[in-house]
Amino acid sequence: MIKVPWSHRIFSERTILKVRRLYRPNTPTQWTDVALNRMTVAKFLAILDASPFLVSDFRLTPIRPLPLWLVRRRLFREWTNANVSAILTKPS
Repeated sequence: MIKVPWSHRIFSERTILKVRRLYRPNTPTQWTDVALNRMTVAKFLAILDASPFLVSDFRLTPIRPLPLWLVRRRLFREWTNANVSAILTKPS
């Protein structure tokens, strides 16, 4: 909804959810209600490492209009990433 990167660092959770209610019919009470799970890239990678599944595809999507190389650098990936996706396969 908010097209500004890192809005959660600028505004409080309460403020963002209050403004969101003006434009959306449901009434969220916390981040998880609006699909913001507070998952970092590092935490996601740790979960993948601990998983018995094999990673067959892994993608980081940068915040537009940032270049892809930024999300590939460990130093920048937490602040420049818009989405992480992975395809896991069950080991045979």
